[in-house]
Amino acid sequence: AADLAMTRRDYDSALSNYKLVHNDYKSQNAWKALACTYEAMAHAHLLSKAPSSSHLKSDIDQAYENALSTLAKYEASGSGDLHKQVCLMLKTRAAVGHAQALSAIGAHRDANLPLVRASAMDDSDIRAALLLERAAFSFIQCTPPMHRKFASYMILAGARYVRAGAIAGATRCYAYALPIMKGKSWGAAEEHLHSTLGRLMSRAGEKKTAMEFFRDAVRCEHLPKDAQ
Repeated sequence: AADLAMTRRDYDSALSNYKLVHNDYKSQNAWKALACTYEAMAHAHLLSKAPSSSHLKSDIDQAYENALSTLAKYEASGSGDLHKQVCLMLKTRAAVGHAQALSAIGAHRDANLPLVRASAMDDSDIRAALLLERAAFSFIQCTPPMHRKFASYMILAGARYVRAGAIAGATRCYAYALPIMKGKSWGAAEEHLHSTLGRLMSRAGEKKTAMEFFRDAVRCEHLPKDAQ
């Protein structure tokens, strides 16, 4: 009934039905279904209220926090690698959905938090890099844009891409960060970006471009004259 109400855009009725069924799932310890219901409740909150509603953000945050805590119970109820991977996938979906919901209501400053938390859930460098890169873009959407935060998270994402051996992803992230750091008083950061991009270009076979980055790296002002 709740899903049918969602398709008919009767979001208030959908939310009421999700609240009814979630009590049944909780009493039956049906953790996976309960977590999915909490996510659906977050969607219903988002669609049923105006973005300016004073309680909208707190309702969305609470629904996703409940989803994640329930997924932790679901993870503890099983064993094996497949079960672990399913739980990780569900947690990542909840984190991405949470970030998207926050962005949709204009809470860009907080949209990075669920993504950053999800990036630390396991040891996968490529997964962490993707989440950190996505988190970085939330800072650009702020008013005013938080350029330094954006560059910092792009550098973090680039480092995880490097560890994963994803040269294209690492190059993209460092290239996003370089224009923000360039020409500022952050000489060490600029030198690091130039030298890292030089190494990445060299690994990709772009020797000429690599030499240009290395040349710019040794010209950074923070280096002493005898080191340039």
